[in-house]
Amino acid sequence: MSHIRVALSFISVILLACNNALFAAQENPLFPPTFYPRLGINVEGIHKFNTSLPFTDLFKISTGWFTSCQFDWQKHEAIDPGCTKKNSFNTHEQSSLDLDKNGWVRSLPASDDPQIFTSVVSGLKLDEDFPLGRYVLLYKGKGEIEVLGALNIVGKKKRGRIVFDLIATQRGIKIKIKKTQRGNYIRDIHLVSIDNEKTFRKQPFDAAYLDKLRPFDAIRFMAWTNPRSTQLSDWKQHPTPQYAYYTGSSGVPIETMLNLANDLNAVPWLNMPHKATDRFMREYARLARKYVQRDKKIIIEFSNEMWNVIFPATAYAIKEASVMWPHAYTDINSYERKVKLANNWYGRRSVEMCDIWKEVFGRQKDRIVCVISSQSNIEWVGKEALDCPLWSGGPCGKRIDAYAVGPYFGDYIAKIEQRDRLKRWSISIDGMDKLFREIEQGDELIDGPKGGAIQHFLDSNMKVSKKLADEYHLPLFAYEGGQHLIRYDSPHKITDERLLAFLKESNQDPRMQRVYQRYLRTWEENGGKTMMHFYGIGKPEKNDFFGMLPSSKTKSAPKYNAMLHYLRRRYSKELNLNP
Repeated sequence: MSHIRVALSFISVILLACNNALFAAQENPLFPPTFYPRLGINVEGIHKFNTSLPFTDLFKISTGWFTSCQFDWQKHEAIDPGCTKKNSFNTHEQSSLDLDKNGWVRSLPASDDPQIFTSVVSGLKLDEDFPLGRYVLLYKGKGEIEVLGALNIVGKKKRGRIVFDLIATQRGIKIKIKKTQRGNYIRDIHLVSIDNEKTFRKQPFDAAYLDKLRPFDAIRFMAWTNPRSTQLSDWKQHPTPQYAYYTGSSGVPIETMLNLANDLNAVPWLNMPHKATDRFMREYARLARKYVQRDKKIIIEFSNEMWNVIFPATAYAIKEASVMWPHAYTDINSYERKVKLANNWYGRRSVEMCDIWKEVFGRQKDRIVCVISSQSNIEWVGKEALDCPLWSGGPCGKRIDAYAVGPYFGDYIAKIEQRDRLKRWSISIDGMDKLFREIEQGDELIDGPKGGAIQHFLDSNMKVSKKLADEYHLPLFAYEGGQHLIRYDSPHKITDERLLAFLKESNQDPRMQRVYQRYLRTWEENGGKTMMHFYGIGKPEKNDFFGMLPSSKTKSAPKYNAMLHYLRRRYSKELNLNP
């Protein structure tokens, strides 16, 4: 295995060198001004932090505070009034927490207060592959704090520092504050490997995580902005790197995302919260101008999938648009009306966002690449956002820089019409062979598309999207991409455990590498520019096997290997090197 590790390390070094050369060439007149990053990734969702482990300070990926109380499990009786077996770990009184601006608990209830909770707990759910060994908990302030789990405390506890050996992962790690002193409360908690104790403040990102992401041209931070639940609107609300943990509804701090892009020498793709005010976007732009390296472009996008009516952002857009244009599209069905209203409002806000950012960047405004994104296979949806006919400032497509879609492949395979045959494959000896023949060649499914999944991607996604981009003279980006063998939408949603396991297994099959290489070539050869794979690192689950790698410690995997191969080939071609 050592020769494989050496080879992968060598490839990463070559890719990084080529990456640096290409991006430095952006300002070189020998390179066309329309140069865009070729292949990037979306970061994993916040819920995947326990397997991707992006930060050296593990407290940043903790759950946040649960209010807890004491219950005597041997006597089966409450120690704290109102405490029960059911609510002992979480009394659901988070709204009563006394927190400072960074999310640290300033005080706990007194004995005569009405609250049930008497302590707070923050925890980490550990994956079975989480590294065991020696860790240290650091903190400031006075009080009583303890670390719980399958662990052994090393030496005597000292104020501000608890050292322990983690011996098993099943119980996770819990940090419990039982007492805290007003005015000098327990705060600035950090949980780090003993090896990172002296360096975690200067290097907040895990070395293995950086190594796996470093070859890629761009990083889309949509998932770290937590678009499904964020309520960020005013700039004062945005979390800073000093915040206690990054798993809350406001997502990862902007400064942290920008610093990661810098550390990776990658183009940042940034998503504005759907409720963001003009001032929020202006301050965001100022921060990006301050942080992001001057030779880097910055891709910006308003929210995420505003065409998708299952998302809260789209519901918000529909509401705003209904007030703005109450009599529009009343003669069409409810679904189409909602989508059209949302996309008109989205197009308008995208242009306003773009104008704000370019104004802030002034003479450097060409660094900003403003994107409007839409559904890849339905032309009228994208056209509505680009035309934005309800807004007097349109057409929006004339005032942005790129058109982006989510051109996944393979989603038709799991349709309900094909379900019986797919189930037979999942229990058949040659079922995996049939699945990959369908992906690569077709003719394995009744009434399946001619040529299989990759050809279907070209015919139903790529050509439709490229035609629309060409109408507006815009480069075509992929804000997300990759396999989409799973279905969540009714009536196609997959619930069969065996079938889910079968499709998950296909993503680790060596043939997936060949499929991905063909997919990426098809995208490029038919005019696609920046492709952002969804997503980077995260352990596969029965309803989520989109990641390129299950963990940052994984040496190789089919999708990851295919993307490295593609990058090496692209860079060799761009720099006239031998591939």
